[in-house]
Amino acid sequence: MRVAPVAADVLSVLPGDFLVYVPLDEVEDFPDTFELGALMSLRPWEPPSIHLLRSGSAFETRGIHSPCARFRDLALSREGARGWLSGYRDDDGGLCRLSLMYETPPR
Repeated sequence: MRVAPVAADVLSVLPGDFLVYVPLDEVEDFPDTFELGALMSLRPWEPPSIHLLRSGSAFETRGIHSPCARFRDLALSREGARGWLSGYRDDDGGLCRLSLMYETPPR
């Protein structure tokens, strides 16, 4: 989890816009306190990844495809990457998937 903002800072010097995506946990329901420090365990369903953003900001379009998703903004990284916690129900409507995301500063 601590690597995500650092990775976004390193990527911010490269041309292009990037998203650092870190799956954290799958839970039955959204946590009452939707904060990074409140997560009691980590059970990622896939490995972390880095995505090249080709059509704008993930931060600005979050929630459009998942209107019931929840978000919690985090402090900017040292180089200005925007971070947030994301929670949404998986495609089957079962578990809630919690993720940490950092997007490099817009150019």
